[in-house]
Amino acid sequence: MRKLYSPLLALSGAIATGAVWTVGQTGPQETNAHLCEFVGRYLPDTPPDCGALDLTVRVAGWLFVASLFVAIAKIAWIATGWRRGRRTKGAEAASVLEIHFDPANPARRFWSLEAPRDREGTRHPGVVHEYRVDIHNPTMRTIRNVSVTVEHAGDMGSRPTDAFLDKTWAQVFDLKPGCAELATILRWPHPKIQPGMLAGPSALCYGPIVVIASGDDIPPTCRIFWFDYQREPMIFDKLEPGEELRAIDRPTPV
Repeated sequence: MRKLYSPLLALSGAIATGAVWTVGQTGPQETNAHLCEFVGRYLPDTPPDCGALDLTVRVAGWLFVASLFVAIAKIAWIATGWRRGRRTKGAEAASVLEIHFDPANPARRFWSLEAPRDREGTRHPGVVHEYRVDIHNPTMRTIRNVSVTVEHAGDMGSRPTDAFLDKTWAQVFDLKPGCAELATILRWPHPKIQPGMLAGPSALCYGPIVVIASGDDIPPTCRIFWFDYQREPMIFDKLEPGEELRAIDRPTPV
């Protein structure tokens, strides 16, 4: 409502000055003498035909035109800002960050055998299957405090955890315009099959894997992968024909 005060004030000024201009144009000639007499009280030696009425009419006319232009400009500015705000809200409602995974695995970018690392990023003896996704910022602004959350949502699922950045092993980072960073979303033991693990079609119960990327002042981006450690790659977007999951109320991959 505060934005409406200035155009309303300008419109009021335009109406007031327009009224003065109209009265000055149509009023009696004696009004000029009265105005000159009034001016003479403060400015001695003012002649009775000083033309005060004509001057007042001219000033009122210019003020009327100026106030009208100001009111129109203010209303146009408010309308433009309102439309821009609606477009911005519409753009922000859509997902901003992109989550990429390439099954072709160019240069072993998205999965490989790696040494296990602790929370500080220190490598330890051993080998694990490590899977990564690209978190891409397609916008022209830096997105602050980006984080990636990973959850195994199947019957043999796990609680959500924060993924580590492959390059710096950080869990929160800034993503510059047009840039992408790899985030580690899965570390599976090697060999793949361990004693006590589900195998065959039942292995699908370890998935799907829900990956959520979020940052400051943007809506989160979610991507869901099916998971089967018996395949390569272990994560994928679609089940083969005839495959079914026994669990119900499970997220559907997109």
